Amino acid sequence: MAVEKVREGLWRWTAPHPEWNGATDWGEVVGSLYCETPEAIVVIDPLVPGAGGEAERFWRAFDRDVERCGVPVAVLLTCRWHTRSAQAFRERHGARLYAPTTTDHGASEGVTDLVVDGAAVMPGVHALVTGSPAPNEECVYVLSEYRAAVVGDILLGDADGGLRVADPGWYANSDAERAWYRNDMTHSLERLLAFDLEHLFVAHGAPIAGDPAQALRSTLVRHRARAGTDTELR
Repeated sequence: MAVEKVREGLWRWTAPHPEWNGATDWGEVVGSLYCETPEAIVVIDPLVPGAGGEAERFWRAFDRDVERCGVPVAVLLTCRWHTRSAQAFRERHGARLYAPTTTDHGASEGVTDLVVDGAAVMPGVHALVTGSPAPNEECVYVLSEYRAAVVGDILLGDADGGLRVADPGWYANSDAERAWYRNDMTHSLERLLAFDLEHLFVAHGAPIAGDPAQALRSTLVRHRARAGTDTELR
């Protein structure tokens, strides 16, 4: 496990995914986020290291933060298959579990709150649901106080420290999903360009800092060119 303090109240940690099977389209190490808000300690797509010393150190530190802040714990999922360690936070701290879908398997077992596109999950945390068809909805969370956005699978870090759109095979479960990936995904994600962001966090790959808007814009333009769509970014 590696832990990085981004700024006061905002931390990112990475850990090896226990279900990684040597895949080449995503790496073994995945990212999770910790964020303090006035109403809750928020963890996004949290993966706690397995049993042992690292797990114990994680929970000691987290429990101290919960006691210090004196607020509830909320777990936010960018997509239902990022359940990861969500249940452990529910059992240990009674955390509420937010997700963009409660359908199918995985997240449906523990979701307490359905995330709605454009709504504030809580003060300072806004949800942008990407529009990918059910049951594979995804959500981007914008942390306004921290000028940060958190993305699940549709955007990944690339080998050069930039961004790339996820492989089309990840979104080929139906004709509707393929059409969304080709035609509508960029319009959904370009809404992030309206926010003054300093950080863009992805689950797979390094965070984008400094000018994430430029990195995002370039990535979406490249995707449009590959997809053969004619409409420009708004």
